[in-house]
Amino acid sequence: RLSSGPRPNELGITEGHIALAVELDAPQGGTGNVQPGDSISVFATYQNVQALAGLTRQSIRNPSATNTRKVDLPDFTVTLIPTVKVLRIQNPEVDTETGQQNDSDRIRITLDLLPEDAQNLVFAQENGLVWLGLLPPDEEGTQPDASTVPLDLLIGARLG
Repeated sequence: RLSSGPRPNELGITEGHIALAVELDAPQGGTGNVQPGDSISVFATYQNVQALAGLTRQSIRNPSATNTRKVDLPDFTVTLIPTVKVLRIQNPEVDTETGQQNDSDRIRITLDLLPEDAQNLVFAQENGLVWLGLLPPDEEGTQPDASTVPLDLLIGARLG
């Protein structure tokens, strides 16, 4: 530490990546099962989303144009980041008497992200619900289509 050279990369951030820390409730953050060095998938659920229908460029420039209408989209969940490495995590404290974790505590996790993934995660954290999924060792996550509850299931549930 007395060297005048460059500071070492203590977290192990990959070149060209960004270390981004987020805070999640225990269930959304893996309830203490995620550890540094693990690979995880990051999911985001968006609710109450509206899309602008009409001429896209004109709609974006002038959302109140007469040829523009807002369309409510159903809630949906996406795989935001299929695979990302955990650099650091602060899991909930364990009660020494019971051996149980306090699920009401928040998890603080630092991830090794590409810049665009970091940007998408910040947006999701501000505008949606974020969940983490622990991946098996040496496995990559997948990018399935966004999922929603089918409309006929919702109608059937209301009518049935």
